[in-house]
Amino acid sequence: MERKRRYAILFIFIYIAIFYCWLWVFKDNIALRIFGAATFSIIGALISMYWFLRPFRILSTKDRIFIILINSGLFLHLLSNLG
Repeated sequence: MERKRRYAILFIFIYIAIFYCWLWVFKDNIALRIFGAATFSIIGALISMYWFLRPFRILSTKDRIFIILINSGLFLHLLSNLG
């Protein structure tokens, strides 16, 4: 379990670093910066939804409702970036 947590934290830091590198590399091209920001936001929302749905089967009903509410918010965030 500790290894999974370490990989998750490492993934988050690498994801953030790649995002800001994208913004820095394309600092003169507004269209690519907007495309990258939207793409990274969509990918982040999808990964977050996956990470929150993974433990769904083993949780109690009260905790499942919380996970459903969080995923609903993530889904609305995803929809707002697609539009």
